[in-house]
Amino acid sequence: MKNFILSLIASIFLFCFCSFSIHNPLPKGWSKKGCKSNHFEAGIDNEVKYNGSASAFLATKDSYTDGSAKLVQQINATAFAGQRVRLTGYLKSENVEGSARLFLEIIGKKYRHGGYQCHSNTNHGISGTNDWQLFSVIIDAHKKAQYINYGVSLTGKGRVWIDDISMEVVDSETPITPFETPIKEQPENTDFEL
Repeated sequence: MKNFILSLIASIFLFCFCSFSIHNPLPKGWSKKGCKSNHFEAGIDNEVKYNGSASAFLATKDSYTDGSAKLVQQINATAFAGQRVRLTGYLKSENVEGSARLFLEIIGKKYRHGGYQCHSNTNHGISGTNDWQLFSVIIDAHKKAQYINYGVSLTGKGRVWIDDISMEVVDSETPITPFETPIKEQPENTDFEL
């Protein structure tokens, strides 16, 4: 009986150890969020890296091709509030059918009736299979900014790695990252007839 119990304990230990060692845990301090994010996986990759001993990845985990997810970290904005901020990082992609992007979001105070004031921008993103490339996003952090969210986003099927991220204050002469679609001066086609 004693041998049976020891054998059972050893089996449970091995099952738990193998289960956790195969799964790539999220990098410390990071979370996975997004629309249909249950179809995406994120973790640490010790084999594919730009620099150092590891990178982080975000990937679809099945044949699902809709939706998007983010590997995101949130920090207090105090050190950056009222200043222009640049986020840089290296991205590598594999079979990305939608787009993979470096993103930076500035979150302000909560409105009385719910929701948050938010200003965000991304770089222009990549698709397909690409080796490591340096990307940056530059955005103004409002003086009442409370939080900063940043990281990598993936829309559609594929895999993206991110490594060597840095955030810094830059001078006001540094141009901000333009939006992909130019912002209109006035609303247009509001009746959807064009």
